[in-house]
Order: sequence, then C-alpha cells, then structure tokens
Amino acid sequence: KASLMVLRTAFLERAYHEPNGNPIQVYIFADNKEILKYTNENKDYLYEHKIKLPKNTKTIRISFYVENDGARHFVFNGYLIK
Repeated sequence: KASLMVLRTAFLERAYHEPNGNPIQVYIFADNKEILKYTNENKDYLYEHKIKLPKNTKTIRISFYVENDGARHFVFNGYLIK
C-alpha cells in the first residue's frame, strides 16, 4: 500500500497571463479526511507537494475549486509511492 503521494499543479502560460485570473483551491482527502489544502496562485509556478498518507488509506480524493473559471487552463499530475 502507498505511504506517500506526490502532487504537482500549475497554470498554463495562457492562464497566468490573465490579469484577473482567480487562483485555484486544491484539497486532498484520504478516506474523507482532509490531509492537505492549498491555494494555487495565478502565477508562473509549479507547486509540488509530498503528502504522507495515513496508514491503511483506502481512498484518495482530489478536489479543485475556482470562482470565475474562464481562462483557467490548469494542469495537475501525481503518483503514489510505497
């Protein structure tokens, strides 16, 4: 079973050049318990988080929220480590 999750998020160049672009709120849950929350600001930056998972985690959920989602070209990737 995995003990660590690595998550990366960023805006594409087209998005962070939008002067009034809203940030994106990122939430990570392990078995419905929030284990990470952060704001991906509207800038040229790759966010990388290494999150220790609670022992025996069965379900991981990633949620994103943004107001006024126009021009929010946003990408993410991640993986699990034993």
